[in-house]
Amino acid sequence: MADEQQPTKKEQIVRKWIRGALPWVLLAAAAWLALSDFTARSLVETGTEAPVLEASLASGEVFALAEHRGQAVVVNFWATWCGPCRAEAPTLTRIHNRLAGSGGLVVGISADRLPLDQVAQAARGLGMEYPIARAPEETFARFRVTELPTTYVVSPDGHIVWSHVGAVDEEELGRVIADYL
Repeated sequence: MADEQQPTKKEQIVRKWIRGALPWVLLAAAAWLALSDFTARSLVETGTEAPVLEASLASGEVFALAEHRGQAVVVNFWATWCGPCRAEAPTLTRIHNRLAGSGGLVVGISADRLPLDQVAQAARGLGMEYPIARAPEETFARFRVTELPTTYVVSPDGHIVWSHVGAVDEEELGRVIADYL
């Protein structure tokens, strides 16, 4: 037993640090792993009927998704302060213009708390040529929007056929809507 060596001061410090920090590092890693796939799991499932969506348009009218049965609708949840939302605006305008020929459309649902006319003015400044609306917070919850931008494609029969969190890719979204052109 005399052969057992006592740990050096440096080894004692390292062991103490590992005992103190390791649980926190493991907890952080577990949280990261749990949340890294949270967004994908939390979106409204593809193939299900789209949730109810009624929103006030900047024009003063009401946009009701149910009234657009027979049309493909791209629903984009965004905000004026969201960098990726601003970056994807030209893409969504081009997609809107492609869909418009077949009766479909893109609608932007703003998460801004600004007056809707200010949001619409900012949207025009970003080149958004599609309808801009504001919906109650319950709508964001029904569509399970936890990050912006979040985009859904709703088929003419009212079902979710595609969803995406983050700025949309024009080529990918173009392939999704091609079936409805």
